[in-house]
Amino acid sequence: RALKSPIEELNDQICPLPDKVKGMGLPELLPDQHFVLNLEQFRPEREGLTLPVPSPSITITITSPDGTYEHSSVAHSIENHQGHYYLPMDWLEYLFNARVSYNEAANILSIQTPDPEQIKSEIARIENVLIPDSSDEAIKLWGRGMQTRNGALQYAALSPQLRQAADQSPYVRQSYWVTGCSSPQVGLITIESRNELSDTKVEYTISFPEIFSGQTHAIATEKMVVEKLSSNGREGWFISQLVQSSGYGIIDGDNSLMDSQNADIDGDGQDETVQITGNNEQSVETNRKKR
Repeated sequence: RALKSPIEELNDQICPLPDKVKGMGLPELLPDQHFVLNLEQFRPEREGLTLPVPSPSITITITSPDGTYEHSSVAHSIENHQGHYYLPMDWLEYLFNARVSYNEAANILSIQTPDPEQIKSEIARIENVLIPDSSDEAIKLWGRGMQTRNGALQYAALSPQLRQAADQSPYVRQSYWVTGCSSPQVGLITIESRNELSDTKVEYTISFPEIFSGQTHAIATEKMVVEKLSSNGREGWFISQLVQSSGYGIIDGDNSLMDSQNADIDGDGQDETVQITGNNEQSVETNRKKR
């Protein structure tokens, strides 16, 4: 969805895709089936009736062989027969991204799992096309990822070092690369400042409204450094430092220096160097050095 343009409900607010991405064909490696959960509506016969007992459910957890990734889903459409749980075959498609079909005449259930090597090849192709050609393009790629809650798009805008940090993120490990929250949402992104630190390094401050029920709830700010680096044998611009984060991205900001002042903060007649640092939790700490 994040690589498709336009996205109708967000088209006037969302960061645009570069032209080179718009013509990129997307592979159909995984089934594109919509799943619907039908819930019974409770209609009490008279006032004062309590809600019915919840239907039985189980939590299904899928863990990678090395234990790095773990995803859980709650299944309500289950049947328990003599201690064995039975699920509709659609769950195989949902949990494992497999193509599932059933031949009733032959009583055969066919399961076709995705080809891992083909998936890796297509991911590499898409990442290669997404390599930002400018620092502004890297910011837009990151912003579009936050607006569409797509962690993979944000990941493509990160430097190799920050990708290692993102690999440890719960968004990658446990939530299928979905970032942020359904509400509030990330609104129109504005570049507040653009400071060229060198020919290959630019510092950005961006802001955006946090949209709640169609209204601006608050204004969030992020500060980051974008550098020209090499990735997969190609040069591109990538976010190399996230100084201040909003909490909507795939990784949080670090405690990088944001400001420093000299002041006699302990009343001993000597100035101290006060370094003010901030992270996504808006915490402040000081490092004092006697002069």
